[in-house]
Order: sequence, then C-alpha cells, then structure tokens
Amino acid sequence: MFRFRGLTGAAIACIGLCFTTDLLLGQTIKEWSGEVASYNDVDNWDGELPSFFFTEIASISNGGTAFLEEQAGDDPGGLILGRLNVDVGTLEIRDGGSLAVASDDFDIVPGNIVVGQTGQGQLSVLQGGSLTGESLSSGGSVFSTLTLGEVAGGRPASLAISGASNLQRNTTIVGPNVEFSTQSMQLGGGHLLTQVITSATHTPISVADTASLNGTLDVQFEGYVPTIGDTWNVIDAGAISGSFNAVSFDSSLLPPGTGLVFGESAGGDNGVLFQMSVAPRLVLAVDRRTGRTTIENLTLSETIDIDGYLIVAESESLDPSGWDSLA
Repeated sequence: MFRFRGLTGAAIACIGLCFTTDLLLGQTIKEWSGEVASYNDVDNWDGELPSFFFTEIASISNGGTAFLEEQAGDDPGGLILGRLNVDVGTLEIRDGGSLAVASDDFDIVPGNIVVGQTGQGQLSVLQGGSLTGESLSSGGSVFSTLTLGEVAGGRPASLAISGASNLQRNTTIVGPNVEFSTQSMQLGGGHLLTQVITSATHTPISVADTASLNGTLDVQFEGYVPTIGDTWNVIDAGAISGSFNAVSFDSSLLPPGTGLVFGESAGGDNGVLFQMSVAPRLVLAVDRRTGRTTIENLTLSETIDIDGYLIVAESESLDPSGWDSLA
C-alpha cells in the first residue's frame, strides 16, 4: 500500500520516479520545534508527523519536551533524543500514550531508539504508557536517562525492544509495574541501573538471550519497608555474563543485622534470574577501650549457620593471643 502527502495530479502520474528518488535520498531527520507540547501536534513537526513509510526519523533535540497521552498519529522510522553535542531532548509517554518506532521494508530506517546520540536524551515511559522499537541505546551526555514506571503507578509501563539494547548511561526502573523486554542487553562500564523498590515484588527486565552486566547497580526503597527474606528478581535472561562493578544501597533502611545479597539462580521465563534478597549478616564488633572483639547476630530472631570466618586487618596489627572463638 502506498501513502502520499499532498501530491498533485502531475506528481502522482510520475509516482514511480518520485518513489525511487526518495529511496536514493535515504533517511530524513525531522526536528521537533516545540517547547512542551503533544507529540501529535503537527505544527511542531513542520506540518507532518515523522513516518517510517517516508523513511523519516524523529529528533527531539531543541531543549523541548514532547509528550504522548494517546496513540501517536504515525510511526517514525527512528527516534533520537539529544542528537548533537549540545542538544537536549525529552519524550514522556504518559498514561494512555503509545508510540511504535518502526523500520521500513527496505531497512533505510532501522527503527532505532537513541537516548542521547551525542547530546542529552531524557526518555520516560510512565504507568499506562507503551513504547516499542527495533533496538535501544543510551549514550551521549552522562546525564542521558531512561526512566520506566513511577512510584504512584498502577498500570504497567511497557517498553518492548525486538532486537538489542545497548545501555551506556542511566536507567531507572520504578516499582513492580514495569514491562521491559529485549532480545539481548549490554550494560556499559559507565552505566547506572537504579532499581526503585516500592513493594515486596518487582518485575525483572526480560532478556530473551544474553544479559551482559557491567557498571553500577543502585537499589533504592520508596514507600516500602524491607523485611528478612524479601527477594526481588532484577533480570530474567536466557544467560547472564559479567557482573556489576559496584552495588550501592542505604543499609539503614534494612532490618538491623541484615544486608542485601545478590546472586543468580535457575528460573524465570528465560532460564536464569539475577536476584537480590534481604538476608541476615553477622557483625564484627570491637570495643576500642578494652580490645574485646565479638561476632554478633543482631537480628535476634534468625539463626545463622557458620562454616568458618576470617578476620583480617590491613595494618596486620591484630593480636590473636587470648582469642577464644567459642566464648
């Protein structure tokens, strides 16, 4: 099926030539010109919404914000937020909003979603919003951010990527009502994955093939008090490689004598789960006045089995004389 934009009779008569010429020209980037307005406002796209059929890529890079609270009037062949070095661009897909970033039949426009090409991109898919694309990447400015879900959300925030996701900047997933699926996922060394826990359950990122981990995992608690035994699935993948370089969380929000434990286990829809759990932790207490040292279980209610322990000091200043491991 062919689609035409305001063509005259003469132009239609030579549509074969016109269509061929369009293919030779390749991609066209359509720039957003609005400040804060609906994505569907054609005046901010020079009269026509970007369309994959016309091999057009939507670029929001003027410092403005486009939002969607209904289905997009047309599907772009690509989406770029923050295209050039000094550019900033924001897209919010709100409750009821949906956007499909699609490739054309000739692969001139591949359906990529780019959050920060060389500039700063801000993409939010909030509760009740939906976004699909062929591939996903984040990069450019260190402030480029992908946010999925919201604390007050009840309906799912959905992001479905049919191909690869290459995330190099910041990704924040809020609450259990997030549906993020991708064929494969690579987290870069400078990537920050923030998981905001709002309940006893959490929906994992679904990766059909391999999830390659790197960067930092930050865990935050919002409106929920964790308890011993709580377990959250972070990633559900066909396979998991690599590991996070660093993990951060506020231990004061956990029950006394506990910590967050991270690990992998078989399960989930794809085969391997990366999980985090609240588990009891032994504490080494040192009385600086007397030198008395004890290993304590501060949970009081939980029994901890010990296979062995090791106490070391960087200065090699420990004096083992008088130490009784069974006292």
